[in-house]
Amino acid sequence: MTKPNPTVSVIMGVYNSADTVVAAVESILNQTYSDFEFLIVNDGSTDQTLDRLKELANQDDRIHIINQENQGLTRSLIHACGLAQGEFIARQDADDISQPERLAQQIHAMRNHPDVVLVGSWVEDLTPEGIRATVHSNATFQLTAPDGSSRIFPGVLAHGSVLLRRDAFQRAGGYRACFYYAQDGDLWLRLSREGRFLILPEVLYSRVITPGSISSRCRQEQTRFTELARLAWFAEELSQPIEPYIEEAETLAQQCRQGRGKRISRYELATSHLLLAASLRDTQPKLSWKYLWKALKAWPCHPSVLKAIVQLSIRHAWSS
Repeated sequence: MTKPNPTVSVIMGVYNSADTVVAAVESILNQTYSDFEFLIVNDGSTDQTLDRLKELANQDDRIHIINQENQGLTRSLIHACGLAQGEFIARQDADDISQPERLAQQIHAMRNHPDVVLVGSWVEDLTPEGIRATVHSNATFQLTAPDGSSRIFPGVLAHGSVLLRRDAFQRAGGYRACFYYAQDGDLWLRLSREGRFLILPEVLYSRVITPGSISSRCRQEQTRFTELARLAWFAEELSQPIEPYIEEAETLAQQCRQGRGKRISRYELATSHLLLAASLRDTQPKLSWKYLWKALKAWPCHPSVLKAIVQLSIRHAWSS
């Protein structure tokens, strides 16, 4: 039974993920660290997601299901974080897997480093077949200001992989709804003012790369949200107005909400398959070919797909 004040509040937003949500939820329920509440926002799912969640909740009372009309991931996270009671907030995405020691190791790191406000880990990308494509370990990026100056920032390898101090999260202002596809990047910038980030050098989180994901379908919008978040952060640092960037983000977010239900285009599907192929090129060349041909079938004239096919053919010829 969940304690009144659990150490960790695990937060997840889910929409139409009936095929993956059980494995994602069970990866949290099977953690070696057990003192947590699991707040899951069902964001207006129209498939069997809610049924799957209810079955899981009937078996484990640490799960708390929050139903709402479809509002998108950012508002789902804001809703759940507002209800969180834990000292720490942990994220989990509905199509990913946390390794059993994830929470235990992250909490141990927090206890040993009082100045740390966020703990992440190395992250592996898996294909839909469950094959490892890439391991991400580099956790810094350079941010260039409008005046040309630059700074090195701590990076986060996957949104779902983090554990945060809830008090630092609240001081930073939490998630902002206007950064629709970059709610995490916007938060990390503001959270970095509160303390250090620590990335554990071990794969504790597995991210499944699914064709048609937001990162491939809405790459252009996601890039602009990220740019606006960075511009707003720099403006705040320089005591300049941030309203122009917030207003543009609000406008773009409204456009994204209006187009939320649209089906993925054949071009977007091709791009998604291409990204998977690229991640597999060095480690799984045969599987990379499979996704390149899927990309070609979805959009035969996609220039990047044709270029990738030529490049992989040359690599194959040289290695033969």
